[in-house]
Amino acid sequence: IPKKILFILPLRELMAASLGAQISVLPFILYKMGTLSLVALPANILILPLIPFAMGFGALAGFIGMFSVGLALPVSWLTHMILQYVTAVVTYCARIPYAAIVIKDFPGGLCLGVYALLVLWIYRAWKQYEKEEPR
Repeated sequence: IPKKILFILPLRELMAASLGAQISVLPFILYKMGTLSLVALPANILILPLIPFAMGFGALAGFIGMFSVGLALPVSWLTHMILQYVTAVVTYCARIPYAAIVIKDFPGGLCLGVYALLVLWIYRAWKQYEKEEPR
């Protein structure tokens, strides 16, 4: 891999993880809420790398806070700053005009059908992978 494009690999993994998660929950979101977000992928790419840090620092602050509130404050502040960024990105993306499309009455049967096709596609991809991968 040329060094010039190495910086793309983490972004590619992040996009693949976000896209995979969004595809897997989209039928259910359409069925239950009837909203198709057009800004979810860019928003997730902007916030996803920070979520593990927010969770880790939040847990650390809670653990330290059991012994000393004063010692937990700097870690809590760091957690707060990360979560403020996450909230700002989500709020900004939600305010973009036409950021979502409303789909009224998405049929439950169609939701199940999409999931059946998704499972079939994953199964076939897995079988193809097993066939090509030497053991």
